[in-house]
Amino acid sequence: MQITAITGHGGIGASYLIAICLLYYLRVLRLCPRHYMLSVLVVEDHQAVRDALVEAFQGWNYTVQTASTMEEAVAHLSTRRFDLVVTDVDLGGSSGLELLRLSGTPQPRPPFIVISGRFGPKEILASGFEVGDRLKYLQKPFLLTQLQTVVAELERRGSTAND
Repeated sequence: MQITAITGHGGIGASYLIAICLLYYLRVLRLCPRHYMLSVLVVEDHQAVRDALVEAFQGWNYTVQTASTMEEAVAHLSTRRFDLVVTDVDLGGSSGLELLRLSGTPQPRPPFIVISGRFGPKEILASGFEVGDRLKYLQKPFLLTQLQTVVAELERRGSTAND
């Protein structure tokens, strides 16, 4: 973007115009990095973790739906399309991996980020899933910057992949 200011006798008006244009441009970059908002389903049985994930995704300009149980997650997935699903493995009696099984393929659609404090990537692979372009794993606890990096990678691959 090129900003050109036309100055008259007072430089204050031109400086003000440039400042307003820069603030607007920075605001647009920060608030609307995409042409549309991506939708995320967060499946987590622990309220504090779920709330932290919702706050992070909303701060990154995503629309977010939540589920605390497998049943809620299945209901959301049956009525709406999501661009990303983030699920805990241990859902208090259910397994988030069941959501992956419902996708019917080793590489799910939509992409999934599986998070767990108990189970590692070996358990996920042993369950028949391939961590790859559409399935990522994060070990709890993780930094939000790690989550943001994984999400950005999924977005990049999604925008270049043939769906």
